Amino acid sequence: MYKSVVRFRLFQNLFIRFQLRFLFWIAYLVFVSCFGLNKVLMALKHVNLSTDVYFVCLNHAMSTDGEEIVGLLVGEVDEVNKVAHVSAVVILRRSDKRKDRVEISPEQLSNASTEAERLACILKRPIRVIGWYHSHPKLTVWPSPIDVNTQDSYQLMDDSFIGVIFSVFNEDPNKKGGRIQMTCFQSQTLIDDCNIEKKRLDIPVHLVPSSCISNVCMNALIQLPRFLCQEEQLAYQMTNQVPLDYLTRLHNSSVYIKSMGQIAEVICGPLLKMLEERIINNEIKRKKLQERKKDLMARLEQMRKEVDKMKTQEMNVNVQPSIDSSATTSKLTEENDMPPICPVESNPLPQNKKDVPECEETSCSETVEKQTNKPNKVSGDSSSLTVYESVTSESDGGIPKEPLSQELHSSSVSQSPNTEENVTVKSSNIPAENVSVKSSNIPSEK
Repeated sequence: MYKSVVRFRLFQNLFIRFQLRFLFWIAYLVFVSCFGLNKVLMALKHVNLSTDVYFVCLNHAMSTDGEEIVGLLVGEVDEVNKVAHVSAVVILRRSDKRKDRVEISPEQLSNASTEAERLACILKRPIRVIGWYHSHPKLTVWPSPIDVNTQDSYQLMDDSFIGVIFSVFNEDPNKKGGRIQMTCFQSQTLIDDCNIEKKRLDIPVHLVPSSCISNVCMNALIQLPRFLCQEEQLAYQMTNQVPLDYLTRLHNSSVYIKSMGQIAEVICGPLLKMLEERIINNEIKRKKLQERKKDLMARLEQMRKEVDKMKTQEMNVNVQPSIDSSATTSKLTEENDMPPICPVESNPLPQNKKDVPECEETSCSETVEKQTNKPNKVSGDSSSLTVYESVTSESDGGIPKEPLSQELHSSSVSQSPNTEENVTVKSSNIPAENVSVKSSNIPSEK
């Protein structure tokens, strides 16, 4: 009896819950059908994918032509502009690998989140896991319904989560040779006429060029052969857990050795050759950059010399007017300091030096006194005039006297028309010279 009551109550609770959920979905569908709304999730406008990330993903997709590969994309999302920037990649180890499907374990997803946090510390940016990628070997690039459902489950946790598909080893029937295609998509839910449908939504992808492979992408590319070898080792160890006969174990060992040799031939060999060629190219580029640097440094030194020369010329041009102005100022000052010149009423000096009596020179000042005496001697109708000159020098004795070579700056003449004439000449720091004074106001007696 007690058990039946418990069962009835459990059934009643389940029925009530089912009724509530059923009523909720009915109300939601009626609301959508009445207003004709479609729930479309389009979180991103476009995706910026760096070329080094594209290079690593493409090498991972080309590693095998019979199995799908999978990995995670790491970057950041601009919430304002709705743009995703992919800057790193994390390669995962597959738990199940087939031609048309691939799976990864939850432990790998947890390890990928830890790796993203480590990369965020290295790059010093708030990066996280924002997408996933896988390959379609020998298939079209369009996502399958399983891919769309997987993408929708990822978008429940993050609306900005994206999915990228690489189609490799897909031969074109019209052209001889394979082609490589890439697409980026998200899942959208369309609700119309009481029908719920999930479809893909294509997201534009922009490849952002990079000058070199980043350290994060280079480490991921180097770890690619290691992950492939770990997958082969894990598959070989699982075969040994079951008791098998000798031939089967020998066959499994042969397949394992073949797979390891294929990894070394297809992955390790080309990767090593690519790295060697990149080293050679980097060395050539380094030499070119060094030559360019030398050329630029030589041009810079030449420009510095030209600038210094121009500055020197400008300084010389600025100094020359100052010198001229100072010379003019000093000349004007000397002219202002000179005493005024008084006019002397006398005849022009004779050009014949014999008619000029010699005078003694002085260094500081000279006083020339001319005394003219009228003699009482008269002979006939003519009279003679004798002129005596006395020179009084006030200077230091013993200084040699040189001939006067410059004109007298100032002179003072006092004349007496009847008896005497006193002529006084003062000069300052001017060497004395033969002075000739001829007066014209002396009367003559007959």
